[in-house]
Amino acid sequence: MTVQTLTIGKRRFVLVPERDFQRLQKKAVLSVRPEFAAEAMRELKAYRKTGKASDWRNVKRRLGL
Repeated sequence: MTVQTLTIGKRRFVLVPERDFQRLQKKAVLSVRPEFAAEAMRELKAYRKTGKASDWRNVKRRLGL
């Protein structure tokens, strides 16, 4: 990946070829799946209420893992 920096005023910008940018963007989207984050928040709220953690097998089953 070829990267170039550009300074305009006091700000620095990084220029990346479009193809590399799209590849990085796909990796970022795939690394954070919204359903995992939502499930984690539900589990945290339930744990805070009851003080008891859910069984890992149930969590995996709900997420389809």
